[in-house]
Amino acid sequence: MHNRFFKSHGFFILTCMMLVLVGAQVGGSQAVLASAGESFSISKTGMGLLAAAQAAGMCISPGIFGHIADRKGKKPVLLFSIFLAVLGAVLAGFARSALVYAIGSFLLGAAIITCESTCFAAISDLYPSESSRLLAMGLFFVSLGAIFGPMLLQMVITRWHVSWQILFLAVGLGFVLSAYPVLRSNLPKPSGEPGNARTISPMQLFRSTPYVLLFITTILYIGVDHSIGSFVNTLFGTQLHEPHLGAYAVSAFWAGTALSRLVNGFKGLRPTKTLIVYHLLLATATMWLALSSHAAFGIALSALIGWSIGPLWSTLLASAAREFPNQSGTATGLLGTANGIGGMVYPVAVGFLADFFNVRAGFLMLAITAFVCVILSLCYEKSSATS
Repeated sequence: MHNRFFKSHGFFILTCMMLVLVGAQVGGSQAVLASAGESFSISKTGMGLLAAAQAAGMCISPGIFGHIADRKGKKPVLLFSIFLAVLGAVLAGFARSALVYAIGSFLLGAAIITCESTCFAAISDLYPSESSRLLAMGLFFVSLGAIFGPMLLQMVITRWHVSWQILFLAVGLGFVLSAYPVLRSNLPKPSGEPGNARTISPMQLFRSTPYVLLFITTILYIGVDHSIGSFVNTLFGTQLHEPHLGAYAVSAFWAGTALSRLVNGFKGLRPTKTLIVYHLLLATATMWLALSSHAAFGIALSALIGWSIGPLWSTLLASAAREFPNQSGTATGLLGTANGIGGMVYPVAVGFLADFFNVRAGFLMLAITAFVCVILSLCYEKSSATS
């Protein structure tokens, strides 16, 4: 049975390997954000702008390349995303100024979200009956990379006294090694059937009320997700006065995310119920963390926040692919754009609030945003049932 799975799910296994790299890059970038700020002598708002540079790349590329993937095939888009990832990694890895680092982060953001959304669209096409489960499992591997990437990075820095920028060179090498398996993969080419050849334009998706709700929910949810991952370390240092525990909170956050994705990969709620229940849990836990004064309890809340975030992205992607099965690349790609918008705007806003008030104010804003996502998810459940 295991041999049959490996033979029939070869592309899914390749995707999981690439998603480990994506997770290592995302988690590693969050872990080195403070070091980047120190190296380039910038404020917390400037740190938020560095995080936003990567998210800006996520805004632009997925909608464009998702549409191209539906028309020309997903393999060429995947190979181009690998090229962008290597170029961005080299720039960030050798940057001597915040500007060059931001350009590298921008290219990495464009690359990893295009790679992720294209892989997920291909999985939805190849395994339609298993898509929700396989996407959750795929994101589990993102979490593995995000957990162990920063830990391995810290071990390397401590033992060999190398720069924090080694992260990007290692990620770039990983993407170079992934190019050949992608080139050899047997991804289906776009169908020549008339119904599939005439793909709709990206903007036509926004005529669908359920899709608009998914798009807005993605912007808000990703804003919360990225901001918590980027600033929970700062919260522990400046508000809970336990800076040495901040790294444990980040690890707890990603461990909770990984465990949730693993569990939901085997058995989860219906997609609409998942969006409602887990957004409500996210909002409650984030509000609690924003008001907490106990560091140990804050670590537990960080894990709970990670658990609540776990299945949301895969559920949003699978829902979008389900709404437009013949335009899965475009539908998931545009959600990648929404991902970038949320990841670009919210870290800057949290950094601004941290500079002018304190980081608790930023976390309160994130909790309110998550409550808005609950309302949007309820609206999506109603509109999806009637459409």
